[in-house]
Amino acid sequence: SSSSSSSSSSVATARVVAVVLLYVTMLCSAPSPSAGAMSATQRRDAAASVKRMFYHGYDSYMKYAFPHDELKPISKTYTDSLGELGNLNREHLSKHYSGIALTLIDSMSTLAVLGNTSEFRKNVRWLETNLNFDIDVRVNAFECNIRVLGGLLSTHLVAEGDGGGGGREISGSAVGGSVGGSGGNRG
Repeated sequence: SSSSSSSSSSVATARVVAVVLLYVTMLCSAPSPSAGAMSATQRRDAAASVKRMFYHGYDSYMKYAFPHDELKPISKTYTDSLGELGNLNREHLSKHYSGIALTLIDSMSTLAVLGNTSEFRKNVRWLETNLNFDIDVRVNAFECNIRVLGGLLSTHLVAEGDGGGGGREISGSAVGGSVGGSGGNRG
């Protein structure tokens, strides 16, 4: 009987500790009323930081992995991953699949939002000329939908001026050039 009372008392103590920890966590994670919104300088600095991070990844992809699917940043090589994504057992991988520039497709709308119209245009021309879905490769439908279909649809909407590119829509009639590095307008 004494063991059951000590057992119930330790359960009650554990519950009290859990409730106190939850309360303290909620208090500590709540925004401070004096914190307020970010200043204009903080917003500019954060935007510049995001832009630098994007171009670090994008430039590295273009240098080391393009036109393959993804960059392996440590080895500075590539992987053609569309057939691997969601395929944990790595079954039925195509020996002939050599990528569809998946990262390029992923990055197109970001280039437009950042205002890099020259790079956007070069990449649209490259995709028009080189993107080919006549490939015998087994893909994960979810990954293909969000990355390929979603990336191409958002690119199309931005190119046509319907995509909410932060006021930086790019006219489809003005698309021209050839793919290359990410020089161009980084405005």
